[in-house]
Amino acid sequence: MENLKKFTLRDWVLMALALALMVVVGRLLYTISMTLPIPSSRVLVTAPVFAFIYAATAMVTRRIGTVSIISIAYGLYMMRMTIFGALAGVLSGILADIITLVIFRNYKKNRNIVYSVPIRSCISVWTSFFIVKFFVPQSRFIQAGYIPTAIVTVVIYFVGLLVSKYTVEILNKRLGL
Repeated sequence: MENLKKFTLRDWVLMALALALMVVVGRLLYTISMTLPIPSSRVLVTAPVFAFIYAATAMVTRRIGTVSIISIAYGLYMMRMTIFGALAGVLSGILADIITLVIFRNYKKNRNIVYSVPIRSCISVWTSFFIVKFFVPQSRFIQAGYIPTAIVTVVIYFVGLLVSKYTVEILNKRLGL
């Protein structure tokens, strides 16, 4: 399939750099998110930065699978702290790429990247919600009902959408991607 061409060495290096950035910034933002009494505050706080990272990486690779690979690598890093958080992150990346493949088919158009990148954070809200609800009910992470979680999901999508849109615009102007 043309959509799933092999990644180049440049793509792998870029994804590794994106992962490193996510680890460093994610650790800082995770600490901040623990102070917020909002359901899915971790995802809400990290969504703008992660949307920037995923959009920028997808702009360069132009390959579906980019989000999955970075999410799997980030999940492996997260396993040191929590297997459930790692599982939620990995599932959200894989599901986001599957949805992107079904709806958009590829990343050839910038519009596809803009609209698909925020999907990962939205799915992360729900994978975290269900994993905590069913496997870790005594978790210190705040989980609300379905309606507050749905509201947070919509907010996260639009925040991610704005960040993705501006990331694509900036990369087009500055780098001509």
